Amino acid sequence: MKILSASQIRELDRLTILHKPIASIDLMETAASKCVQWISQNLNAQSFVVLAGRGNNGGDGLAIARLLHNQGKDVQVFWIENSSQISLDCQTNYERLPKEISVTLVNAQNNHLHIPVESVCIDAIFGVGLSRPLEGWLGDFIRNINQLPNLKIAIDVPSGMYADSPQSQASSIFKADYTLTFHQAKLNMLLPQTGNFAGKIVVLDIGLLKDYEREMSSDYFLLSESRVQSWYQERLPRPIFAHKGTFGHSLLVAGSLGKGGASILAAKACLLSGTGLLTLLAPPCNYSPLQTAVPEAMLLLSSAPNYIRNDKHDFSPFKAIGVGCGIGLHEETQVFLKNLLQNVQVPLVLDADALNILAQNPAWLSFLPPNSILTPHHKEFERLAGTWQNDHEALEKQLNFAQKYHCFVLFKGAYSRIATPQGKIFFNPTGNPAMATGGMGDVLTGIITALLAQGYEPEKALCIGVYAHGLAGDLAQQKNNAVAITPTMLLEHLPLAWTRLAQKQVFA
Repeated sequence: MKILSASQIRELDRLTILHKPIASIDLMETAASKCVQWISQNLNAQSFVVLAGRGNNGGDGLAIARLLHNQGKDVQVFWIENSSQISLDCQTNYERLPKEISVTLVNAQNNHLHIPVESVCIDAIFGVGLSRPLEGWLGDFIRNINQLPNLKIAIDVPSGMYADSPQSQASSIFKADYTLTFHQAKLNMLLPQTGNFAGKIVVLDIGLLKDYEREMSSDYFLLSESRVQSWYQERLPRPIFAHKGTFGHSLLVAGSLGKGGASILAAKACLLSGTGLLTLLAPPCNYSPLQTAVPEAMLLLSSAPNYIRNDKHDFSPFKAIGVGCGIGLHEETQVFLKNLLQNVQVPLVLDADALNILAQNPAWLSFLPPNSILTPHHKEFERLAGTWQNDHEALEKQLNFAQKYHCFVLFKGAYSRIATPQGKIFFNPTGNPAMATGGMGDVLTGIITALLAQGYEPEKALCIGVYAHGLAGDLAQQKNNAVAITPTMLLEHLPLAWTRLAQKQVFA
């Protein structure tokens, strides 16, 4: 699914109104109806406060207030004097408000509101067109609203958030628990600096014409389950006469003294994700735990007791190699990685200490086999590429890095994003904060390595792997209703994630 810019969304609105055809006020009514439908289905609330601006976002809010009132809800409107002009559709919806709805004008002289704690606060002040920071009394007003304990819902975008351009970390932005956004998520909702203000993103289809969207260019995409399913199913069903050699031989180079668990997690994930054969290259100190925990894996042992040494190994049997989980930074381990980069012909999956070694030896980046996959988190990527001032600069660094070294770069976190050598960015919608526990990256390395071994192209292997990893985390969190889940809990749900991705889409 393409992620469009604010200007492209406005153009799609215009083309829909022109060619559907539909009046703009009726499109606004559709949007408001979709919001009220979601609210009615998901919230058990009777009291609402709507903060409405004077543009089209405010018109959405006023229509929502009317429709909630028609359902018998208690509704108050605070009409924000954020502009000297009122859009035509906003004015129309203001005139449609029932007289029973209390409307209070809010401006520089009157902006200290009393909002009952039980009221849901709906933000419809500014929409996607905002391109300047909220200053003065409006900025203070938003900050004061954010201090209230009320449940908060933003309509389309949280007021104060730009849709797709950089903004200061000091920006005043409405902090929503939910953002009901139209047609698709906006770029800044998916980036950490601003995305924290969006809360849970709910995308509502308001009937914009997708035919015109196909003609619009974008380098940003949000992975959808249907797209990931279609990629995963390219190699399904498995042939009846398949055998272990059919699905590739994976090598995981992992572990050191005190970090054998990383090997176990990566190995289990690799096996559960469909590799036909798995070999672990590990130090002898991890031998007994690995043989006990992962009896399905074969072992190559380093000649050094506690770390990976640069021994002579034949890497030709392996269709995919994952390296880095728990290997440490020993000098001989670093030499091993250098020689691996220079001598293997298959794409590598590099994680954790492999990335830290590359950060210490940046000249070795030129040795990366084409289409290798790097999976850094924030700090690991910072060590590789340098610091940045804002999320958009980080995006640019990620894309430049992927193109310069002809590799794929996965920036892990909420809405993990994948940069490709062709200049595309894929955002992943699965996963949750309960997954913020050590070892999750080891599991992901095993998953991606297994998909590569089975013959998936690197781009598809990475997108499928990241989506399935997050999906398994979501299933584990939902089942346990837990603040935190462990990688072991995620592994227990990984087969369920693969089953879901293997299901054929049924269209009515």
